[in-house]
Amino acid sequence: MISVNTIVNNCRVRYLNVQRLCRILHAGFERVFENEESINAINIFPIPDRDTGTNLTLSFSKIVSYLKYPRENHTGRFLTEIAQTALDHASGNAGAIMAHLFLGISLEAKFCQTLDASTTAAAIARGTEEAIKSVQTPVQGTILTVMEEFSKQLSLAADSGVKDILSLFEAGLTTALAALANTTAQLDILKKAGVVDAGGRGFVHFLEGIADFMRNGNIRTLKVCPESPISGNDADANVKQIIYCAECTILQPVNRAELERKLENMGEKMFVTGPKSEIKVHLHTSDPEQFFKQCSRYGTVSSKRSASMPDKYSSLPLKRKTIAIVTDSIADFPSLDFSDIYIVPVRFSFGKESYIDKISLTTSEFYRELQTNPIHPKTSQPVPGDFRKVYQYLLEHYTSIISIHLAEALSGTLQSARHAINQIPNQCIDLLDSSTVSVSQGLLVMAAVEAIKAGKSHEFVVNHINSLRPKTRLFAALSDLNYIVKGGRIPEFVNSISKFLHLKPVLSTLLNGKLVPIGVLPGGRNVHRKLCGFLLKRINTCVPYRAIVGHSNSPELGQRMLTTLKEKLPSLKEVSLVEIGGGLGVHTGPGAIAVGIQEIIPL
Repeated sequence: MISVNTIVNNCRVRYLNVQRLCRILHAGFERVFENEESINAINIFPIPDRDTGTNLTLSFSKIVSYLKYPRENHTGRFLTEIAQTALDHASGNAGAIMAHLFLGISLEAKFCQTLDASTTAAAIARGTEEAIKSVQTPVQGTILTVMEEFSKQLSLAADSGVKDILSLFEAGLTTALAALANTTAQLDILKKAGVVDAGGRGFVHFLEGIADFMRNGNIRTLKVCPESPISGNDADANVKQIIYCAECTILQPVNRAELERKLENMGEKMFVTGPKSEIKVHLHTSDPEQFFKQCSRYGTVSSKRSASMPDKYSSLPLKRKTIAIVTDSIADFPSLDFSDIYIVPVRFSFGKESYIDKISLTTSEFYRELQTNPIHPKTSQPVPGDFRKVYQYLLEHYTSIISIHLAEALSGTLQSARHAINQIPNQCIDLLDSSTVSVSQGLLVMAAVEAIKAGKSHEFVVNHINSLRPKTRLFAALSDLNYIVKGGRIPEFVNSISKFLHLKPVLSTLLNGKLVPIGVLPGGRNVHRKLCGFLLKRINTCVPYRAIVGHSNSPELGQRMLTTLKEKLPSLKEVSLVEIGGGLGVHTGPGAIAVGIQEIIPL
């Protein structure tokens, strides 16, 4: 044990400024990147979807880009920019918690030119408070527990006279490691699996990277080296400044990661797809010629195309007294003239290949990839920055916004939207949890637009959707349980029993938003008729309904389901057929059918 006097008299790191913070943060993030897959492997709480490491990597990657060339020399203002970047790009629960840690640190240190041991401990204490507040129902035995114990130890060490920031971190790291080990005993699900909390493990890796670099690190050991100063179009430029949709094909093998780094500050909504020998690149940018020039440095460029943005953003009139509806791409509804709906897409990744839902990867392409790619995809919710940009721009043209999203019990999408709204004070934005997903979520979105077109007020529309929520049901019959098992939603033994007994489970969302099996259909034939009968037993067939039938890469089955539903339910006033998007399809796999059905409440 090192005595306090020894520590006080042996200061190795007396202060932190912008340059030092850049280096230690970079080292901390790099340690997380190196351990991404091992963090994923132990991710079983709250859902065993094995993506905590990926979400932390996505959350930190944009901060690393900023660290290459920080715009601020003042430590407080620098930390404010770090916090804003973190909040804009936070992915998953752990990413959002880390973003709020940085937010609290920046609030405490906003007037500091440098940080000493005392101010560092105080800033992390404030950051921990913000992180805990960001979670609606904090649970012991998670990243929050590890963070809290780390912060307490830092405060104790600083109060006892420790002046050396490295010693401060070493003491805190020892405590954090003990707290991490204890998470196994604090949560039954972790104890049963014999693992520690994945988010807590990611946080400890971050601290280990920082401590190691302060001990013996060198700038040359950091793997991601600066390439070129940030210039031209800022990656966070307002959406209204991006006026061209540019695309091209590169006809040589390309290092995709390097290409994406080169392009990331030239615009927005970038995606890079296709086989290695024929890369397709898409970007929304104000300088398409510069985009093509950059791509040509990687090989022969063909199929160049650029056009003024034809989408609804570029043609919005000046402020008008109406309501905008925002939803996410998990909602499935027919392509009707819903000009006041704005969709924030989720992302999918098959290993290192990432796609934007329904933009860089169509629904049909998604199912082909799902069936042929040996890697099961991970979903990534929109980051707060995606919502913030959409909200801020729409508020220039609409008096208010109603944002309707998939169940919070299934995704952090609603939390991302909530974080974005907190950054836009004094604006009329209502955030609604649909408590469901896919076609039934789509029914709620359609109902909101219908009420707006009828001239109803913002308050009326919100109350209308809230009243429809318990009257909107989802029934989905799965053909193959392998996909939902891979996604961690049900255990393998359920799949084995289902195959042995020739049963097809029916999934539904409960009022709390959880997606669960609620029954089974026997045998493998006439699934559409059996699902229709299952559904009719669970609704009041005397009241009027509207419905959306969804299929996952099975249009004939979907059409049979639609026809049967119309025959068997005379009170069905309107029904449409859609292809189930990847948001639900990642769990159902191909060959599934789903029905979203909603009782009609007259306006």
